Amino acid sequence: MSIWAGLLVLLLGVLIFGTNAAALRSYAVEGNKALVAEEVIHTAQDALTQPLLGPLFSGNRIFFPEARAEEVLKSTFPRIANVALTRNIRNGHVRISITEREATAIYCAGREIEPVTDEEETVSGEEAGPKPQELGTFPEVTVEACYLMDAGAIAFAGAPETEGSLIMTIIDTEAGEVFYGDQVLTHEVLSEMRMTWDTFTQGIAIRPRRVLKRKEGVITIETFEGWEAVMSLTYPLEGQVIALRELLAKELAASERRTITVIDLRVPGRIYYR
Repeated sequence: MSIWAGLLVLLLGVLIFGTNAAALRSYAVEGNKALVAEEVIHTAQDALTQPLLGPLFSGNRIFFPEARAEEVLKSTFPRIANVALTRNIRNGHVRISITEREATAIYCAGREIEPVTDEEETVSGEEAGPKPQELGTFPEVTVEACYLMDAGAIAFAGAPETEGSLIMTIIDTEAGEVFYGDQVLTHEVLSEMRMTWDTFTQGIAIRPRRVLKRKEGVITIETFEGWEAVMSLTYPLEGQVIALRELLAKELAASERRTITVIDLRVPGRIYYR
């Protein structure tokens, strides 16, 4: 009896791994918008049919390495937020269900262009220029690369440099090198920036151009009115935004705002503008 059982196991093994009887025969992709279905299928097929044990035993409809294929798809296509592979054992059909990331902002890696000063402009060994809590100008910023970013602060695709109020644009002067699939901001910082952006576009109806994340936790929000708000991540941005909203409602009409360049809200309980 044991001999027949062994022969049966051997026969099943030959059918599964030695013939095309258990091969995966067709693929379909659903849920993709920007991704090309053929490219997704090609990547999934390669991952599913790779050997299961060293150089031996390819994956098939019986031994279906969906976890490996899902991981390969996510690493190959950073635009994928979630993916699930299911099989039909009877006909060898594979369904690839995808959820793509949606852009909530444009994130740009940049850097500040430090001004060159003469030696005589430096006093007592201290650097010239505004201190962190002084009202002053900030260095110009150069943008090196921009990315689409989702609600989880994941940079997942290239994007053009842009500015406007339709989609939030963030310039990070301390970004460093960015790779697709990186989380480029903390959830807390992104949430505060989103709240600030929405307050400008909806609460005080002033069109922001872009948000600049600068050194030492400084945030500047440039507006299409020609002035910029200066805030600090040392304190919750919500309180600073409320102070700005009250200032604009009570003291600074639109005609007066055209004469200023900076509103500085970094010091709790105080607002400076010029």
